[in-house]
Amino acid sequence: MPIEVDMPIELPEVMTTRDHGFDTLRPAIQAGALTRLRRGAYIRPDPAQARWERRRTMMLARCVAVAATYTTRFAFSHETAALLHGWSVATVDDRIRLIQTVNPGGVGTDDVERHVRAQLVDDDVIVIEGLPATAAVRTILDCARFLPADRALVVVDSAFRRLARVSVHRWEKSVVRQERLRATVLRRLPASGRCRGWYGLAPSSPLARVSRTRRRRAGCVGSHSPRAFRNRMCSIVCSSRARQFFTDLGWEGEGPAGRWLLVAEFDGAVKYAGDERDPARAARIVLEEKEREDLIRRTAAPIVRFERFTTADLLDPPAVGQRLRNAFPVPVGRTARRALQLRPGRGSRT
Repeated sequence: MPIEVDMPIELPEVMTTRDHGFDTLRPAIQAGALTRLRRGAYIRPDPAQARWERRRTMMLARCVAVAATYTTRFAFSHETAALLHGWSVATVDDRIRLIQTVNPGGVGTDDVERHVRAQLVDDDVIVIEGLPATAAVRTILDCARFLPADRALVVVDSAFRRLARVSVHRWEKSVVRQERLRATVLRRLPASGRCRGWYGLAPSSPLARVSRTRRRRAGCVGSHSPRAFRNRMCSIVCSSRARQFFTDLGWEGEGPAGRWLLVAEFDGAVKYAGDERDPARAARIVLEEKEREDLIRRTAAPIVRFERFTTADLLDPPAVGQRLRNAFPVPVGRTARRALQLRPGRGSRT
């Protein structure tokens, strides 16, 4: 389950056998009042928490437990650092990721993924609630370069949303801050892994809060993408006298016939499902979307094209890319690009 919520962290209390002694904790452990985090570390669970809150709390507690056992120089990294920054993550497991400068000896543990780096400069490390973590820009770069595109976009979108203080009510200023931050991060993108990092950074859009939207963007740029997709694509703002719309995805540019706009949006089937308490809901949604599309066509640009995708479409990213290539108002490259797949880094060890 993804942890998709942007909020400051509050570290939970972790009880260790080193501090309290196992004999002291034994009654609570046997009674089920304490949950084991890792060897010698326990937490008192909160039954009132939602599932995602409980998972987030457990991961933060593991960070506290891991930090208490490390004596070498290290910093929490990748999605673990993103979690400490208070960003959304879509990690598929609860392993703790960290970077250390010393090659680990002995046998590793299943709950920690260690990445060995020759250098860990001071500017790349900050302290969050007493825990060392990679700084904001370094965390964004690590996630963009080493995570699959869909998981990277979850982190990057959330980071941009928080760091650029994106607001739909002050969109023009938000765009300036967002693009300034994007340029800063792209400038620091190293030559090694630059192509992979671009796939996680260029299509980021702080307004994209839906996981399926992020996965579609990842599929578009990662599978059979034309050259036109290398341009910035993000949520486009379409304004009229009375209303303002934020599209899921958009590409805009200039062609022989003038300015053009391509809009791609995701519509889940549940959106149009009938409701016993409101039978006219589906018809009302269809009418509102038709009015919205007509208004965008009249006011956004001389040439406007729409492409809508459903949940089933997401299962075939190459077909999504083909539909978008066919929808572009200007000729785009037809050469397919192989989707990038995550491979373990040479310096990683679990």
